[in-house]
Amino acid sequence: HRFWIHQLQGTIKGGLGADFAYETRGGPFSMESGDVDVALSALTINDGRELSRGGYLRGGLSFAPLVPADNPGVKALGYLSLEADLDAQVGSLRFLDFYLSKFKGIRVDGNGRVQGHVGFQGGDLKQGTDLVVATRELVLNAAPYQVTGDGGIHIHVDPEDPPALGVDIRFGDLEAVHGDDETALITGAGLEVSARGPPRLLPDDGREGGDVQLAVTIPSVEVANVRVYQRNLP
Repeated sequence: HRFWIHQLQGTIKGGLGADFAYETRGGPFSMESGDVDVALSALTINDGRELSRGGYLRGGLSFAPLVPADNPGVKALGYLSLEADLDAQVGSLRFLDFYLSKFKGIRVDGNGRVQGHVGFQGGDLKQGTDLVVATRELVLNAAPYQVTGDGGIHIHVDPEDPPALGVDIRFGDLEAVHGDDETALITGAGLEVSARGPPRLLPDDGREGGDVQLAVTIPSVEVANVRVYQRNLP
């Protein structure tokens, strides 16, 4: 089976059982008691970049009543409720940019494996969401700096009031450069970047966005050539 939602296209194999209701002539659509157990064969975005190949999604989902013509593309996801376990190989981590865009200039890419549980309702990630991404090729861009290496990413919504979404990026071995410089600013291991903010994923619907926080932990590192810091001197 093939699907297309906004900029995402995918191919899945497996089963979906649910109670559907749909009124013709542009009436509302709804789905209740959905039970999904599918293998993810492929997932790409519109520019052809492959996000995932291989994995599974198992759990429950439903759609609150919506009029498809009034809610095209990503807007329809605001009516989706999902509680599912996920295990998939990902060819790109760019899907995290959708959330990290709250922190100006930060972008993530790389590839690896994502595992864990995801809960989603009304455009928000729910408490209990706990996903871990393990990768040997992790890239963090915080213009004009770029950090590359291996590491992992932990995505979680903790039981707080109000709920907060955390994205923790941890590097093992790493190298950081400025712009197109060939000489590294630092090399080492253990750099951590932690982002926290509201669990809203879909475009804001008029609600207050809430505070966002970013913390960076820099361990002991090595500087191969101090001349790369000349640009920072008056």
